[in-house]
Amino acid sequence: MSNNYEPTKSYFDPNIPQILPHENMYKIQIGSTLFKISGASLSSDGPSYFTDFFTKLENESNGSAADSQDGSSKNSTICQKTLFIDRSAEIFKYIYQHLQGYYIDIKDEVQYTMLIADSMYYNLPRLRKILRESEYYYTKIGDVSFKLPKSIFDREGDTYNYFYLTSDTLYVDIERVIISRKLIRPPPHSYSFVPRSPHLFKQLFELLCGASFTLDDNQRDSLIKECRYYRLLNLEQRLIKCKVIDDSVTHRNEIWLKLNDITKSGLSISNNTGDSESAHDGNDLDHIAKKMRLSDHHVLNFETVMYSRPYIETVSRILTVQIDDGTPFIDVFKGKIMIGGKSKQKFEALFKPLLQKHLSVDLNTYSVFDDDLPYLSLSMTNLYNGQFLLDGHLTKFEDIMSMPIEKLRLKKSVWQIILYGEVSLVPIKLDVYSTMSNLRKNEEYL
Repeated sequence: MSNNYEPTKSYFDPNIPQILPHENMYKIQIGSTLFKISGASLSSDGPSYFTDFFTKLENESNGSAADSQDGSSKNSTICQKTLFIDRSAEIFKYIYQHLQGYYIDIKDEVQYTMLIADSMYYNLPRLRKILRESEYYYTKIGDVSFKLPKSIFDREGDTYNYFYLTSDTLYVDIERVIISRKLIRPPPHSYSFVPRSPHLFKQLFELLCGASFTLDDNQRDSLIKECRYYRLLNLEQRLIKCKVIDDSVTHRNEIWLKLNDITKSGLSISNNTGDSESAHDGNDLDHIAKKMRLSDHHVLNFETVMYSRPYIETVSRILTVQIDDGTPFIDVFKGKIMIGGKSKQKFEALFKPLLQKHLSVDLNTYSVFDDDLPYLSLSMTNLYNGQFLLDGHLTKFEDIMSMPIEKLRLKKSVWQIILYGEVSLVPIKLDVYSTMSNLRKNEEYL
């Protein structure tokens, strides 16, 4: 309960300043509605448009009637004056409650925007601060109004989101126009509106509030796109599909992610040094060294691309990348994996800065053309026993590379990235097809 009242405590001061006589009653007509309010209430949030007006009247009355009236008559004359303002009486009802010391329960983004404008127009400093530091974001998404507690965005990565940026901009813009230009009447300002799906955002809202539910791949992808639009970076990472493998025996802790779900900020490079007394046994070292054509069979020294999920954890694991857009193929004669299309663009965008910065490796040197299309041509190093399918049948990597065919198409593939003088991909899981007819025979009808 204390959390609910904490924000208002910093704004409430029981010691009301003596701007106007507290016992006097003043008349303010907003549109067609007359309000009677005490000097104490008006003084509670001042100096303001109201206190300035009635103070000026009091000073003028003191000067003109000093010789003919006593103090009580002067005050009575001032109290009979009515301040007329051509603004919304409905919005002023909330301001009236605020001046009387009540908490304002704002309904939606329309009321919130109009209250901001009028709090500046009437120059109410305390109300302006309350609205600017509100506990809620008010917005309309599609045709649905949302009142969003700011507390649900407390996780690192979710705080500086779409609503934080747009609400702050809205307030600053209104303040700049109304106060700096000293306009007679504030210009109209539109409320916060987002032309997105309210149904999808409602799901995001429930997830932010701690709910969990089962999602299929299409639902997950839709929600991830919404997270990226609203800059909910922490929630995005929690929605991304991944597999974490922590092997306490070999200490090969891995994280499996789709290429498009990887972000630069999570990438790093780890130097893996093994000898006969540590990470690998002698036979394993000999096997790997032979495959990597290293002269020293006792010491392996190569770099591995690692990954730590941003905002979620600090542990870095061996990055295991899934490519499933169907563009890569294996050049059997050259012994290369060829990555093209959007996968090439994403791969370069992710790893080019990392490799250049840490290892002075330039991915541009791996670019080639095949059938007039650009590809990344990378070596393959089979270090571990993966799972390999050729035309739907389990096989060995050596059998794949001995096929009497130049190109083998990859429907889906999973790789690790290592560096030992050059960039090389380690196949972990491959779904390879020798012909398009073999690929199509496993496709279902629409």
